[in-house]
Amino acid sequence: MFLLVLFSVITCKKSTSTNNGTPSASYSYTSNGASSVTFTSTSTNSPTSFQWNFGDGTTGTGNPVTHVYKMDSGFAVKLTVSNSEGSSSTTDTFQKLANIHTRFGDMLMWLDNQTPLYKRNYLGLADTGFYDSTTFHRIVQNFVIQGGDPLSKNPNNPNVGTGGPGYTIPFLYVQQLTHVYGAVGAASTGAGQPGNGSQFYIVVNPQGEHTLDGSYPIFGLIINGMNVAVNISNQPQNSANNMPLSRITMAVKTVIISNADLKGKYGFTPY
Repeated sequence: MFLLVLFSVITCKKSTSTNNGTPSASYSYTSNGASSVTFTSTSTNSPTSFQWNFGDGTTGTGNPVTHVYKMDSGFAVKLTVSNSEGSSSTTDTFQKLANIHTRFGDMLMWLDNQTPLYKRNYLGLADTGFYDSTTFHRIVQNFVIQGGDPLSKNPNNPNVGTGGPGYTIPFLYVQQLTHVYGAVGAASTGAGQPGNGSQFYIVVNPQGEHTLDGSYPIFGLIINGMNVAVNISNQPQNSANNMPLSRITMAVKTVIISNADLKGKYGFTPY
């Protein structure tokens, strides 16, 4: 199953020098999926040394370099380049998000730092390929689409909608996180109950679903691709259980994106 790989380029120049031979630091990056990212120096004036600080307590040298992130929050990546004439540095901050691929297109999901248990859990599942070949098994027009049940990998399983990874996550209500259009929440057995360890839903009502606020944990937001979610919600379905008549499978991978690209490409400012 094809997964969209996000290509992003940033250029940061932090230092100036009266010596024209001093390198001016800048770099680009490519998010490879599964928390892997390749950084490539685009520095000028022929640097001979490349020192990378990946922002997660690790460092590296060389150009280009590929790094796999275990962290689930933002990290500042610093490149220092030098030659016999001097050195300069540049830094930008990056975030880890989840990319949900379906045959209708891709949805890019921000996971909120105010719900760290949920963020760590869902990003971790994405990194292991847990969601690949699961489905959106419940779709309700102008309400929500729901998926992430491992039982849905088997199209003949009669218990689809009841499965999970074998654990739940404690219920968490963050007042600032409400059921707005595009909000991502954890499925559960009822209001105020622990969140399912893998099943999630996406609000597709343009007006939101604020009667659910405080009853189910919101932990994320679709920042790009809500047209895909709406399209999924409009597919033919079984009226008895809102299951799509044709399976809608997904593949979910983590992607690394700079703050600059989140704002410039998607109009989203990390918080």
